[in-house]
Amino acid sequence: MGPRPEVPKFVDDLQEQIADAPRQTQSVRAEHNRLARNDDSLQRAVLERQALDQLETLLSDKVNQMFTWQNELTGVNGQLIAAQTRPERTPASVSD
Repeated sequence: MGPRPEVPKFVDDLQEQIADAPRQTQSVRAEHNRLARNDDSLQRAVLERQALDQLETLLSDKVNQMFTWQNELTGVNGQLIAAQTRPERTPASVSD
């Protein structure tokens, strides 16, 4: 049984993601630092003027976004683990 064409594409995609990870990490850190420098008193004043139902909606949206990001992270971790263990499984499947 020959190699499947989608496997090299999958590995190439993962290698591109791995190569891009340092840039993405730097970008996320820069955004975090920018957000950390924002004036908390200004944000507090804006939030204090909003109605409770608006704040609850905002909170719900943020929680949903966090769950979405967590699911994406779980998926990427699964792909990375599969890519890392695939070379170990290949010799076993060839010998079968």
